[in-house]
Order: sequence, then structure tokens, then C-alpha cells
Amino acid sequence: WRLDARGETVSVQVTGPLSSNHGEVAVQWALAGRGIVLRSVWDVQPLLDAGRLQRVLPGVTQPANVWAVYPARLAQSAKVRVCVEFLKDKLGA
Repeated sequence: WRLDARGETVSVQVTGPLSSNHGEVAVQWALAGRGIVLRSVWDVQPLLDAGRLQRVLPGVTQPANVWAVYPARLAQSAKVRVCVEFLKDKLGA
């Protein structure tokens, strides 16, 4: 995992008996007490709010890219343009 802590990027080698590239499977394992999971806060916020999951590194973030993907035929669409601008504003791009 690549993590940002106090302005420094740290790489952490994670090993264990379970491994998945499917986020929902990893969350289910964490809910079952099988380990920790690295997920976006927005993805697990309801579980955090309900007390079903707990943040273990609250001051640590992970850099991530977000892509707006749409068909080329919609490149001039006002709706797409407004949506992309909204996402840029909300995500700080």
C-alpha cells in the first residue's frame, strides 16, 4: 500500500492469508474480523457511522486518481461538461 502520512509517502508491504482485488469481498472479511481493509472513506462511511468498522489510521490517506469516462460522441455534451466540472470542484482537481 502507498500511504501519505504527515506529507510523507510511505510504502507498506501487506501480507497475510487472505488477499482480494474485490473491494466488497475485502470489506466482508473485515466485518467478519478477518483483518484490515484499505478502502475509500466514502465507500465505507455507513459502516463507520454504524460502528461496524473502525478507522485504524485516521491521519493517513492514500493518493488516488479519479477518471471521468464517457463515449467520444458525448465529448461536446453540455451535461457531460457540467458533470465533469462539478466532479473537479468537489474532488479538488
